[in-house]
Amino acid sequence: LLSHLIDELLLFDKEIRSIHSYSPLYPACIMVLLDERILCRWLNLEKQFAAEKLKRITESSTAWQSQHLLHEDDSCVPECAEKFMQLITGITERYKQIPVLFLRLQFLELQTDLLLEFHQDLTQAVDGMSATPISKRYMAYLNAAN
Repeated sequence: LLSHLIDELLLFDKEIRSIHSYSPLYPACIMVLLDERILCRWLNLEKQFAAEKLKRITESSTAWQSQHLLHEDDSCVPECAEKFMQLITGITERYKQIPVLFLRLQFLELQTDLLLEFHQDLTQAVDGMSATPISKRYMAYLNAAN
């Protein structure tokens, strides 16, 4: 329920600013979410959602295949890397309207933790490879790390 409220509030704020010329000098709608208890719940919700999503991304059967089947070559970025970037971007879109730097940094810390976890997943996958480093899968790991 809180997740839906956050999304709707952010969409409403974006709409009134772009369509109805609501001045950036006025308080953002997101201010109602900056109460310490609510913000803590929001951050915990983001952490829980991101952890579940990252697990699904990296454990997907198509994680290391390119989403662009027409251009499958050694330089294609694997699906897991693209979806990971979408996850990170989605978090940024939700917190970028928070006017207080210290509060935004808490969400940035979450993103940093996710990046380290994704890096660890990549490292473990490469370390566990018994195949030749020239394989398509190995190239997918390198492209994801890049």
